[in-house]
Amino acid sequence: MDQILRAIRESAAAEGVTRVKTVALVVGRRSGALPDALRFAFEVLTAGGEAGDGDADGSGDGSAADETARLFRGARLIIEEPPVRARCRRCGLEYGEDDGDAATNWAFLCPRCGAGAPEFISGRELRVEFYEGE
Repeated sequence: MDQILRAIRESAAAEGVTRVKTVALVVGRRSGALPDALRFAFEVLTAGGEAGDGDADGSGDGSAADETARLFRGARLIIEEPPVRARCRRCGLEYGEDDGDAATNWAFLCPRCGAGAPEFISGRELRVEFYEGE
């Protein structure tokens, strides 16, 4: 989450945004990222400096953590979780982990021809969809 906030912070600075109100992420089920962990990290990383505008010792040294806390104070995090979808490389069938037999779909074997190693269409993404600010 730190890298995501850093990228948004750099973009916001380039665009003259002084306060981010909303961050929207797309987190596929097979991306390796856990939405609850991302939510927790977002809360922790954006809550710094709430006792005052400085850091934990009150010195307000202008650290990246202070800048992040000020920029994202009160921001809302939206996480979209697209379903995992795949396309069979052998027969071209599109299917998902929620289609049909759970055991077959866990392994992502094509329900039509039984081939493995499909091309993933969705479900592996991890990206910032957008952020809103002023």
